Amino acid sequence: MTTTPLFTATPMVRGRRVFLAGIDWLPVTLRAGKNVKSEARRRGADRVVSYRYRDSQKNPQWVMGLVNWAKLALPKGCKDGYALALLIARQLKGSGYAIIAIDKTHYGFISSIDGVLINDVVGDKAGSATGANLPDSAPAVA
Repeated sequence: MTTTPLFTATPMVRGRRVFLAGIDWLPVTLRAGKNVKSEARRRGADRVVSYRYRDSQKNPQWVMGLVNWAKLALPKGCKDGYALALLIARQLKGSGYAIIAIDKTHYGFISSIDGVLINDVVGDKAGSATGANLPDSAPAVA
């Protein structure tokens, strides 16, 4: 698992593509949502992914995932990065969760409610079985 001082992410490298699990997701104001790259740089990240959803009152909300790509120690030739949680949450068809094997010792836990990403965390087998590595509150949505 790769840990950076500000942002954490666990890469899964498949060819030249990198799928990132355990991204730090932060809510963004609508004003900052219009220019997420500048907001990400201001917070110290060199890569950003964002998505928009509507809350229960049908108001638009923005969330951005921040990554320090240079600190991931990826093999040469890796250029394309994808947020694994967003790919999986779309497949959950509204609400649900998925536990996936990242490698032989780490697992990713992704959950969504009404299509909104709630959790994107990475832990080991013992933590996944007991929930010890899961946060007290959802990291994605405030």
